[in-house]
Amino acid sequence: MGAREDWSSYWNAADTGSACLPGAGGNAEGVLAGRWQDFAARLPDGASVMDLACGRGAAGEAMLSERPDLAMRGVDYADIPNEGAAAFPVEGGVDLADLPLPDASIDAAISQFGFEYAGDAAAGELARILKPGGACRLLVHHRGSAVVAANAVRADILSALLSGHAIAFTRTRNAQRLQALFDPLVRHFGEHALLLELASACRDALRLPDAERAGRCEALEGGMQREAGLLRALAHAAMDAGDIDRLHSRTASDMDWHEPAVIRSDAGSGSADDGAILCWELDGTKKA
Repeated sequence: MGAREDWSSYWNAADTGSACLPGAGGNAEGVLAGRWQDFAARLPDGASVMDLACGRGAAGEAMLSERPDLAMRGVDYADIPNEGAAAFPVEGGVDLADLPLPDASIDAAISQFGFEYAGDAAAGELARILKPGGACRLLVHHRGSAVVAANAVRADILSALLSGHAIAFTRTRNAQRLQALFDPLVRHFGEHALLLELASACRDALRLPDAERAGRCEALEGGMQREAGLLRALAHAAMDAGDIDRLHSRTASDMDWHEPAVIRSDAGSGSADDGAILCWELDGTKKA
């Protein structure tokens, strides 16, 4: 995964409710919540559930809205802030490759846009903590999804600005060079929200006194580098059919897996083939 501090900073941001779903279209959050409510309905009374890489707990909370009797817990690599945190106990600073749980201790495990970042060892840990007959559902990034494509554009914009020395030009009040950097990017990417946001931030910093401008530039550059790092991690973590086959093969001795499903945003027509690709849905059961 990316640096723990970068993920902690991400989850401490003011608005992360749909931050990992740019370009998804339709009722993406509602569709995802529905998949968790569907999974919750299948579990036995009072089942223990571990939300892996839970962030602020969107998946677990969706399940609890359907099944408040579930014993939900969460873990995340990041330090999750108390404000706006999940409505169930969450332990931060946990690597999915080394879960603080006994063998065969959990009835069900879930993850939404987190498991795929953790590497091969997480698959073995998932199988280890599930009880025989225990179920899992993983919603993981699809390499061909609109979400991954939209974030790739963000990554390209950040790369162009960082390599083009946007912050150096801002720090030295070189408005002419800054304009010359942004103009072709606007022609290429259009009035992309991130590009406009960063152009405005640089323009505002130009007006500041030297000391204040230096501090603003340092913060701006740090934020850009953090996001660029997380976007690289996303591009690496997103899965295709071959990646899923390898996951199934690595855990074949312990897990029975269903056929992977492609989940799409709801475009409103009711057809399962409408809407942008959101993610893969991977359902499995621990062998008895």
